[in-house]
This record gives sequence, C-alpha cells and structure tokens, in this order.
Amino acid sequence: MIEFPHIVAPRFYLSRPMSFLPSNLELGTNYLNFAKTYQEHQQIYSAIVSYEKSLQLNPDQAEAWHELGLLYCECDRYQEGIICYLEALFIEIVPEFFTSLMGALLKIDKIPEAEEASASIISNKFLTSFYPLFLDKQLSLIEDQDKITGRYQQVFPVDILYLNPPKNSELDSTPPLTFLRKEVNFPAATITILSNGRANIRDWASVITTIDDYFLPEISTGLSNWLFLLKDKPDLQIVPGRVVVLARWAGLKYFHWLGEVFSACYLLSLAKINLDEVDYFLVNAPFPKYQQAMLQILGINPDKILDSDTYPYIQAEELIIPYYGNVDGWFPKLAVDFLRDIFLSKQASERLLQSPENLLKLPKKIYLSREQVNYRKVINELEVRDFLATLGFTTIIPESLSITEQVDLFSQVEVVISPHGAGLTNMMFCPGGTKIIELFNPDYVYGCFWAIASQVGLDYYYLISQKISQNTNDRPSPQDLTHPCYRDIYVDIPRLQQLLRQIKT
Repeated sequence: MIEFPHIVAPRFYLSRPMSFLPSNLELGTNYLNFAKTYQEHQQIYSAIVSYEKSLQLNPDQAEAWHELGLLYCECDRYQEGIICYLEALFIEIVPEFFTSLMGALLKIDKIPEAEEASASIISNKFLTSFYPLFLDKQLSLIEDQDKITGRYQQVFPVDILYLNPPKNSELDSTPPLTFLRKEVNFPAATITILSNGRANIRDWASVITTIDDYFLPEISTGLSNWLFLLKDKPDLQIVPGRVVVLARWAGLKYFHWLGEVFSACYLLSLAKINLDEVDYFLVNAPFPKYQQAMLQILGINPDKILDSDTYPYIQAEELIIPYYGNVDGWFPKLAVDFLRDIFLSKQASERLLQSPENLLKLPKKIYLSREQVNYRKVINELEVRDFLATLGFTTIIPESLSITEQVDLFSQVEVVISPHGAGLTNMMFCPGGTKIIELFNPDYVYGCFWAIASQVGLDYYYLISQKISQNTNDRPSPQDLTHPCYRDIYVDIPRLQQLLRQIKT
C-alpha cells in the first residue's frame, strides 16, 4: 500500500497551491483584493491574472471562482468559465452560480445540459453526465487505497528562499506587489514510483493515474484536471520496464525545462535511482536538440527516449515521477545549485582555458533580444539596440547559441539587460555581483528571475516603462486583448539611461 501524505481526494482545481501556509493565504487575499479593484476599473485581463493567482494560493473561494468564470465568459472563453462555475458549485451551492453556468452552457450549444442545470441543484446525475467519470467509482478508490501500489519518498524537505530586495526598489515610490515579497516557500521535493502507473501527456498538462484511473493531482501538472476529464484518450500503450516521466506542462519551454524538468533528474540521484537502471525517459514532443544534448551530458542514451507524440498515453511496469511540487516558476535553490554544478564544472572551466582567444572575445555587457520569439517583444528594439551599442553593449539572440555557448557567455558577463523572458534563465550561470536589468510591461511583472538573482548573489534591477497605447480610437487593440504575459514591451530609453547612470555601468 502506498501513502501519499499530501495527496487529497480529487478536486477539479485549475491549479493547486504550493502550500496552505498562512503567508500564502495572506498573499492570496492580497491578489483577491487586486482582482476586485481591477474588475471595478474594467481592467479585465489584469483581474483574471489576479483571480488566478489568488485561487492558486487559496482554491477554496467559491465567489472568486464565480467571478473568474464571469470574466472568462466576458472574453468568450466559455469552456474555462464553465469549469470555474463548477468549481464554485463544488464549494457552495448558490443559485447565482447556476444561472451563470446555464448561460455559459447555452452559449456553446449545450442546451440539454443547460436545461438540467436550471432544473436541479447540481445533482450527482448532472455532474456525472457533464464530466466523463463516475463519482461513485472515484469515491470507492479514495476509500480503498490498497489499489495504489508503489512507493513515495520525500527526497528534500520543505525550504524557504529569503529574497533580497531589488537594488532600485527604494527609488520606486510604488514598487509592484511582486517586489514586496519577502520569501518563497517551497514544498518538499519528491520521488513517486507507481507499479503499473499511467501517464497521459500534452504540452499543456501531464496526468498521472493508477492502473484503475485514480487521479493523482499533486504529481500531475498544468491543466491536468481538464485532461483527466476528457472523454477521448489516445490508445493506451504498455511499456515494459521502468519509465521516468520528464514530460509535463511547459516542458518544451527553455525556462521550465531547465529549472523544473532537467534539474529534477537530480532528485533521482537523491533517491538512489541509478540512471543506467532506468529503461526509458518520457519527454515532451517535439524533443528539441538542446534538450537531447543536455540529457546526454547526464549519460542518458538517446535510445532510451520516448516522446509524447509517439507515446501520449502509457502504462509502465514502474512509473517514476521526480517532482519539486508546484513551484510556479520559482526555482528551488536545490535546482539552481545542481545546474550550476553541471554546467559550471571543472570541464567547463577547462574548455574556456583551452581556448583563451574565445574567452577574450566574450562580451562583458550584453542585451538579450527576443527577435526570434513571437510575443513579449520590445516594440522599439532597434532604438534600444542603437542606444546600448553606444555604451558598449553587444546584442545577443540566445536561441542562436548552443547551451554550452550560453553558459560560457553568461559565466563571464558583467552586465545583462533583457526583457522578461526565458533567455534570462542563464543568469544562474553568472558570477556573483553581475548586474541584471530586467525590462517589464507594466501589465505583467513576475519575479522568478529576481529569485534566481537572490540565490546566486547578483545585483538585480528592474525597469517598468509606462504603458504605450498604439490606438487611434477608443477600441482596445489586439495587444490589449492578449493575456498580459504575452504583451509587448516599450522601453523608455531616458529612464533606462538614468538607471544605467545610477548603477555606473
């Protein structure tokens, strides 16, 4: 029999909290208050982000789920709205929630479901017809955990990262909420081994279940509850031997791959699992070349790789899941230390010493461009590049460099200026005292790279430019209607120049 001390009966949360610590609940309340303010001022997308953050930290808020559902539906995202209404109804039966649910179902032509919703107070019959699962079977599995066979091991305890304030936060009269945070609480890192466990993988979710379809939400990722509830699943493929699941939500993104996926291989060694004794590693498809190269650094044979296009839904004799928990992009120091050990190793130092001419060619002041990315671009980038070039900065396109080239570059750099984006992940390879200036759109400020700076001992600064409207009328632009994390950035060059003078680059 396996015991999951932190895995609870399945609920259909869009996201789960990192922990129920009082500090997280307090932060969740702050986000809720921001959401209400944004909503009152018709700043819909900022309100959505704030509600999502609040519910991630404290999901037992029926009214917040309902308000988030209303906002989703206002943006024609009815499927997401419906899930939010159902979340609210699981917590509290309120007629208003039913009215909203019925309206959303009608909008997507779910007329029979809407009629039943209006005629009954969320009976089990309605739920089991809308969701493709059987609640009585699910409840019997909760009571009979003998059906779950395997092992669960905590390989690193809960941890706290104390954050160093950004260097220029005192100069900002109203610093963003993100930079008022004092610490990050990390859940325990774990290894779960399931006998005949199953993994259902997409690029937006990973679902881990038992052979009897018992859903294990706290070792699944992304919108796992949505994927679990889908009626249509790929054909189940039986894979012999031991399979390590590296595939997960956002596993194709450089930032998440490095800090949450590749580095999780270290958890296997903490659990005394020899990589040579693993038969296969399941990864997200398409499997990028840089990820292949990184796994080979660990000695993982390419013949052992299974990709999620070819194997989207598997059952293995032994399914192994290394997991930091829902860290939400705030990488544990355990992960950062492992990555620095791997890439700033003696071999890396020797590689540079063997080519001193290359060492001399590496620029000391760099600007990271997102020209090869389709979102969060710098609107006035040519102007920014020209200005920085006069100060001795070299423009770098991270995607054009191999992983070793990126490590070598960042290990020698003195100043990095960059819009918020994955290229900044490499700052973990910088020497202590390196100056980092992160550029933000005012609608989206997230502190994940600030946290890395705190761990490595870097001098971190931020610059949030004023929002620039490109509209010539009162209608919102397509850019304004995107999720804030995708919005482009306008760099206020006089303010950047002032900041550079202050830090004497």
